[in-house]
Amino acid sequence: MKKPSSAGLATVSPASLQSRGLLEANLAFGNRTGRYYSRRRNGRSQLQGIAGVSKIVIVTGGSRGIGRAAALAAAAAGYDVAISYRQERGAADDVVQRIRALDRRGLAVAADSADEGAVVSLFAEVDRQLGAVSALVNNAGIVGGSGRVEDMTADEVSRVLAINVTGCFTAAREAIKRMSTRRGGAGGSIVNISSAAARLAAPASSCITRPRRAPSTPSPSASPAKSPTRASA
Repeated sequence: MKKPSSAGLATVSPASLQSRGLLEANLAFGNRTGRYYSRRRNGRSQLQGIAGVSKIVIVTGGSRGIGRAAALAAAAAGYDVAISYRQERGAADDVVQRIRALDRRGLAVAADSADEGAVVSLFAEVDRQLGAVSALVNNAGIVGGSGRVEDMTADEVSRVLAINVTGCFTAAREAIKRMSTRRGGAGGSIVNISSAAARLAAPASSCITRPRRAPSTPSPSASPAKSPTRASA
């Protein structure tokens, strides 16, 4: 996969994040930014960090599925990992145990991505327990209920939008507040996970989701040279 510049956008399929190498490529900066770089050693990709720059990632919806795979791959790549979850405490604790077994710090925080205050508290808890975040994987999302359009309620649609769209934005905003060099940060990387449901809808199911193509993911900075925070979708 071609590595984008620090201000560029990359198209990444959800399944690809289950590959450690591609996860590293999307969380890591290129050499030009001077933050992180990836190199090959004995046929394996190894993520290297610059001294004094944290390697801490938040994975929303990280207790199962793609979020779980991304969290474990990040830990294997040398990141301390915080995951958010909504209900499945047991599954979240299992992920944290596996992260710690890889000799990395792990943290699970209950946070509903539809709740702005919960997302703000998630980042504050990571600040307190792990330190300054340097990467975000925006993974939390739902498909929504099944049924015909004429039977759907506004509340059902609002719930899907609150998690898949507004929640994604809120998490990105909180990450940028910490990573932006304009605010004293060291730069960072944001990966927005989308779903094939955006183009392969199942019968009788709603599919309000983050679009699959990268151009729909806005650049986190109007002046990327001054704030090297990269967003990928």
